[in-house]
Amino acid sequence: MFRAFIILILSTSIAYAECDFKTGQYIEELANPRNIDKITITVPKNSKWQKNFLKTVVSRTKVIPTKLKKKFKAKFEINYTFGLCTFWGSVKQNGDFRDHISLTEFGMVRSLNAKLDQGNILNSVQFKLLIPETRGGLNEVFGVSVLNTLGFITPETFQVNGTNSILLFQETARKELLERNNRREGPLFEGDESIIFGNDRLLNDDESLSRLENKNWFLKGASSQEITLQAFSVLQSAYMIRGNNSAQMGQYINPNALQPIASTLNLTFPRFHFVIQALGAEHALVFHNRKFYFNVFENLFEPVYYDGNVFDGNNQSISQAIKYPFDPKILKNAYNNLDVQHYGDLIVNERIKKKSKNYFVKRSGLNHKDASKTFERNWEIFSVRTRNLQYKVQEMNSPRRINSSRFSDDDYFAELDIFLTRASKNPSIELLGLQLQKKDNEMYFLELQNQQSKSISIEELATILSKNNFKGTRVTLLNYQKNNNSQNKSVHKFQNGEIITSDNLKVSIDKDNRTLKFEQNNSTEWVLLKNLSLKDWNIEFVGSLQVSQSSGEQRFNEAGLTGCLNFYNTKFNNVDISVSNGGCEDSLNIVKSRGNLDEIKIIEAFADAVDIDFSNLSINNLIVNKAGNDCFDVSSGHYKIIRANLHECVDKGISVGEHSILNLDQVDVLSANIGVSSKDSSKVDISTAKFTSVSICLEAKQKKQEFGGASLQLGKLECDGIIEVDKHSKLKVLPQ
Repeated sequence: MFRAFIILILSTSIAYAECDFKTGQYIEELANPRNIDKITITVPKNSKWQKNFLKTVVSRTKVIPTKLKKKFKAKFEINYTFGLCTFWGSVKQNGDFRDHISLTEFGMVRSLNAKLDQGNILNSVQFKLLIPETRGGLNEVFGVSVLNTLGFITPETFQVNGTNSILLFQETARKELLERNNRREGPLFEGDESIIFGNDRLLNDDESLSRLENKNWFLKGASSQEITLQAFSVLQSAYMIRGNNSAQMGQYINPNALQPIASTLNLTFPRFHFVIQALGAEHALVFHNRKFYFNVFENLFEPVYYDGNVFDGNNQSISQAIKYPFDPKILKNAYNNLDVQHYGDLIVNERIKKKSKNYFVKRSGLNHKDASKTFERNWEIFSVRTRNLQYKVQEMNSPRRINSSRFSDDDYFAELDIFLTRASKNPSIELLGLQLQKKDNEMYFLELQNQQSKSISIEELATILSKNNFKGTRVTLLNYQKNNNSQNKSVHKFQNGEIITSDNLKVSIDKDNRTLKFEQNNSTEWVLLKNLSLKDWNIEFVGSLQVSQSSGEQRFNEAGLTGCLNFYNTKFNNVDISVSNGGCEDSLNIVKSRGNLDEIKIIEAFADAVDIDFSNLSINNLIVNKAGNDCFDVSSGHYKIIRANLHECVDKGISVGEHSILNLDQVDVLSANIGVSSKDSSKVDISTAKFTSVSICLEAKQKKQEFGGASLQLGKLECDGIIEVDKHSKLKVLPQ
C-alpha cells in the first residue's frame, strides 16, 4: 500500500527534442524506422544555402571542393505515424564526388551530413542523409541487413522520404553506433583520405595510412589514451604493409598484420571478407574506405561496415549481379584458416534469411509486399554468389594454416624502411612521427623523421591522430612505445575460453567442486573471464578495498575493464557469484552475456556493486550490502530479478538505462538516495517494492540526448519518499 505518493513533473535544464507526444510511451515504436513517414529539413538562411548549392553545381572540379562544405543551421521535422518531433541542428554537404548533388523537378537534392543539437532519430544524433544512388539504395539496406544479422558492426541504415526526394539515412560511426551493436565505447579508426581527396586531388596513394575517428574518446583520460595508441600502432603497421605490397595485394589489407595485439586467432576478418565478396560489396574493402573498431575485451580489431556498393550499387539483372567478378587478390589472401564450405552454408540458411528479411522490411520504406519481393530478389543473388564464391576460393587456395607468430621488431623495422623510402618521394607527405613516448600525465615526446623531437600536449596528439596535423604541418604518427608502467597480465586457458588476470592476483580453481576464487593484493588487480559456458559454478572474488583511485582517473583501466571481477561473452546456468571489498569502479561487471544466475552477493563495494551491459540475464537472488554509488546498474539489455535486497546504496538501489528492460518481482531497498531509476528509453516493471530511508523511491526520466523518455510500471509499493517523472516519461500504477 502507499504511505505517500507524490509525483513531480520535472522541467529539465537540458534542451531535448520537442515532440507532441511522450517519448516514454512509444519506446518500441521509436526504435522502428517503418514508423517514420518523412524527415523535412528547413534551413533558415535559405538564400545562402541555395547559393552554396549552385556554387557546388557549377564547380568544375572532379570532387566537391572542401570550401563549399559549409555548416548551416537547420530545423528538422520528423513525422512519425503517431506524432511529430521538431528540433534544431546543422547540415552540410556530404560526399567526395558530384553524384552527391542533383537538381530535380521538385528542387535541389544533395547528400548531407547532419548533426542534431536536440533529440535523436533512432538514437542517432549524427548521421548522413544520402542520395540513394550514391550508396546503391535498397541494395545497401539489404547488405546491412545481412551483415547485421551475422553479427558484424553496421550503421543504422534505412530509406525515408526527405524534403524533395527519397533519401538514405545512415548513422555516423561514433559512440551510438558501437552501443547499438552491443560494443562498449572504444577507439574507432578509418582509412585516411586527406591526401587522396584533399585539395581537389584524386590519387591512388599507397602512402595513405589510417586516422582516429573519435578523438573525444581518446581525450577522456590516460586509460583511453593507452588503449588507443597501442591499437593505432598496430593498424598503422598493417597499412604500411599493404602499401609496401600493393602490387601483390592491391587494395586488400591483410588481417594477419592486425594479429600481434590479439591473444587468439581472429576469424572475424575472413568471415567479413567472405560476406562482403558474396554481396558484391568489395568497395568496402578499399583501404581508404575501411573502418575498424578495437575491441578491448577480445584484444583485437573488428571491421566496421561502410560504403560497400552492394551488387555494384545498381538494380542490374540477376544474371549480371551473379556474374559480377570477385577480386582475385582477395580470393588469394583472405581465406586462410576459414572453412569456406561450412561458413558459406551457414550464412545462407533459413534462420539467417528470416532474420535478415525482418530487418530489411523495417528499413526498406516499401510496403510489406514490395519489400518482401525486393528482399527475395537480392537474397537469390546473394545465395548464388555465395555458392560461386565457395567454389572460387576452394579452386584458388589449397588448405593451409596462417603463420600466427608475432610480428617482431625486426619485421616492423624492415617494413618501416620500405615505407620511408616510398614516402620520401610523395610531395603530400611532410613529416612522419617515427616514435612516440609518454613523458608524463600531460605531455608526450615525439621523435620526427627529420631527427627533430618535440614535446606535445595530449590535445596536440589527438589532432595528429585524427587530422594528421601539428600546428599547420602534416604530421603522421607511425609508432607508439608502450607505457612501461602498464600492468602485465596472465592468461589461463579454461574450458573453451580464457581467464585473464593482472599478474599478482591469486587464482584458485577447483574443478571437482566447481569453484573459482580470486584474491586481491591491492585494489588495482582484476580478472576477466571470457567466452565461457559456466554451469553450477560458485565464483568468489575477495578484494582488498585499499583504494588508490583519484577523481581524475577513468572508470576503466588500461585493460578496458571497469570491474574487479569481469565477465564477457559468458553463458551462465545456475551460477553463484560473490564479491567482497571490491575497490574497483564496479565490484562485478558483466558484458554481452546471457543465462541464469542463482545468486549475486556483493559486500562493501567501493563504487558500483553490480554493473551489467548488453546482456540478457535472469537473477534469482540479488543481495548487496554497502555500495559507494549504485547497488545495481544495467544498460542495453533484458533483465529479470526475482528477489533483490539492497542495503546502504549511496546513490541508487537499481539504475536501469540505455534502452533496457527490467522485470522485478520483489525489491527491498534500505537507505539510498533513489530506490529505482528508469532512464533513457528503458522500461521497468515492478510487482512489489519496499523503500525505507529512501529520498526518491522511484524516478523515470530522460538523461541523454540519444535516447527518449522512460517507462515505469508498478504494483504494490511501500514508500515514505517521493516519485519523480519528467515530461518525456510514463508512470503506470497497476490496480491493487
